[in-house]
Amino acid sequence: MGSVERFRWTLDSTAVSWVDGGRPIELAFPEPPQSAVPLKDGSGVAIDEFTRQIGQASAVIHDADGNERCRLQTELDHRPLWYFQMYYVENELTAFVGWRSGDWAVVVDERSGSFVRWYETR
Repeated sequence: MGSVERFRWTLDSTAVSWVDGGRPIELAFPEPPQSAVPLKDGSGVAIDEFTRQIGQASAVIHDADGNERCRLQTELDHRPLWYFQMYYVENELTAFVGWRSGDWAVVVDERSGSFVRWYETR
């Protein structure tokens, strides 16, 4: 398994880059991602891709080699309208999600992309 080193991304950048085992990795997007964060174990990067399409699975975890590991998936009956950001809250990867019922923080299983638990934000 690889390891993410020298991670680089800024809010206005359309590319997310890092080094994996001495090999440069760069993922380019048509629009700047909403957020990008390396996983705490170094095995990959969580990226919330920008989308204008409601309900699109735009939150993705990539392995250190740049390959897609998984797209976040919900066990709930309805799909999220959109993902805002992903970052760590109290050492847990958390996605911020908009549903018709409000905005929610969702703790994510970094291996599978499934939701571990969620709570409403205010």
